[in-house]
Amino acid sequence: QLAVVVERETQQLKHIHSQEMARLKEDMISMANLSESEKMTALEAAHNAEMERRKSQMEASFSRLLQDELQKMKSAHELELKRLAADMESAAFEDKQNLETEAEEHVKSEVNRVTNELQNAHAAEMAKSLDEAKRKFESMLSEEVMRLEESHRAEKERIQLEMKESAAQVL
Repeated sequence: QLAVVVERETQQLKHIHSQEMARLKEDMISMANLSESEKMTALEAAHNAEMERRKSQMEASFSRLLQDELQKMKSAHELELKRLAADMESAAFEDKQNLETEAEEHVKSEVNRVTNELQNAHAAEMAKSLDEAKRKFESMLSEEVMRLEESHRAEKERIQLEMKESAAQVL
């Protein structure tokens, strides 16, 4: 499920990247009358702003994803604890009818111990699952950022080359 969400976010970012590249191309054409230095400064500023915007989007997306996953895990944990508590209460009630006071105290003690162990084990499993999901997402995020940076670098070089060729033709 995490991979589906990450893939959806990646596709959305690719679409946004494509739109941004088209916008940058239009900006490049409109800046044809500016000096080479002004063009490079404007391009660099636009590129940096876009990278910051994308980084913020990716961080926000990751944060939302982690919050959603954490909430799902908490809900599942609460339901499991309620189910376990209900199961244990039912068993304890039946035992209570058949056991003497000393046996009742022993059952209550065991119920508390088992519940605590289950809670601790479940909490450890939740932390492990969350860490694994985070590592996977950070790895995919890092790879996507590297691909985007390479794409931006290549596009920037291509646009610079086109600008130089265009400037050479104009001169």
